[in-house]
Amino acid sequence: MPIKLKKTDIQNSIDNPKEGYMILGFNERGKLSYKDSDGNYDTVVPTISTGNYERIETEYLTVGYRVLNSDQGIYSISQGVENIASAPYSFAQGYEASANGETSTARGEYITANGKCAYASGGGLNSVYKIFADGNYSFVHEYANTISGSLSDYSVILGGINHNIGSSSDNSVILGGETNTINSGLRNTAIIASNGKTATLGDTVYVPRIILSNSGSFTSSTTPGTLEWSGGTYNHFRGYNGSQWIELDATSGLVIGLSTEISSRISGDASLTNLDVSLSTILSTEILTITSLSSAVSSADASLTTKLSSEISSRTSAVSSLSTAISTVSTPTYISKSLTSDILISATDTWFTHTSIQVTLSTGTWLIIGVATVIRPGGGYYVFDTNLYNNTTATILASGEYGTESNPGSQRAGTTITLQAIITVSTTATIYLRAKANQTASYIYAVTDVYSNSKATAISAIKLN
Repeated sequence: MPIKLKKTDIQNSIDNPKEGYMILGFNERGKLSYKDSDGNYDTVVPTISTGNYERIETEYLTVGYRVLNSDQGIYSISQGVENIASAPYSFAQGYEASANGETSTARGEYITANGKCAYASGGGLNSVYKIFADGNYSFVHEYANTISGSLSDYSVILGGINHNIGSSSDNSVILGGETNTINSGLRNTAIIASNGKTATLGDTVYVPRIILSNSGSFTSSTTPGTLEWSGGTYNHFRGYNGSQWIELDATSGLVIGLSTEISSRISGDASLTNLDVSLSTILSTEILTITSLSSAVSSADASLTTKLSSEISSRTSAVSSLSTAISTVSTPTYISKSLTSDILISATDTWFTHTSIQVTLSTGTWLIIGVATVIRPGGGYYVFDTNLYNNTTATILASGEYGTESNPGSQRAGTTITLQAIITVSTTATIYLRAKANQTASYIYAVTDVYSNSKATAISAIKLN
């Protein structure tokens, strides 16, 4: 229901309202005015008269609903619903539009302009997936259903969906297309009418394809980098490299174009009319050359095909031989045994062994490795000897010795001796790992004191062939 307000001098003829209230009404000049409990009086929208004109002047102007308690920049305008124009001279219009950069503009829905003099327009999906123009003097107009926009100064996004320009990619632009990105640090870069393209080079234009206009004749430009499509009689491409024109497609159109161009230049240049040149002879020679080249290419293709077939056959045979060789390699024979319990060396200068550190070898060549751990618990001077012994031929294959100075008191000492040998067996042979000491009450250890499964004394044999 409308409220009727009567024109009256609320400043002078009406008492102050109660604390916390204000009186609202039209004054005698028809201006909407208010008076608060302290007697403060003013028009709701103050006006300033200049000559025959009157203007409204406020620090900011809100038409519609702005965000509650949000900052409003001086001389800014917020128009629409839930908008913010927080920077000086900024303008926000639409729905959830935020103009936070000085002199920035945000128009549309779910958009933010944070850069100085930035312009953001179009529409985001919701309050999470917004459009932003963070670069100074940047311009962004698109639709987005993800967070999209530009972080770079002097950049432009115009049209399309879900585009992004990273930071420090100043002077860059994305035109049309969908889901294109210019990575950070790429100045002077452009993506045009592309889908899903990511720019990784600066000073570069990315475009899916270019259709050059059909000019019907070549230009006389000598600007390096000029590319043109002649159409008409020539019907082919050419480009200027800074010193000469380069034909980009060698088709029959080249011969036709060459004939037409030479004829045109001779007829148009009086200095050429007296040249004793047979155009038909030149063209015939060129055609023969092209035919010869074509034949040579065909022969080269045939020769290359033959060589490739031969090479493939050779490689296939080599792979087959290698496969056969690999399949004939058998798993090597490997024997490994370790001492099952400690052996007491009960007599001096006597070899001690055990069946758990003896291996029987078949005919062939073998690598044998033996490891013996010997310990003397008490003091005194002692010497340990170990060897790999062929019991079949009564031959020592490898040996080792370890000794100490006098060991005081009951202090224990010992060592680990490693032996290895290669033996060729003509018949079955049994190899022992054995040890002896110059002191009784010494031991050959099966395991160490620290690790119960350490295999402190062991023998291994690997058949080489």
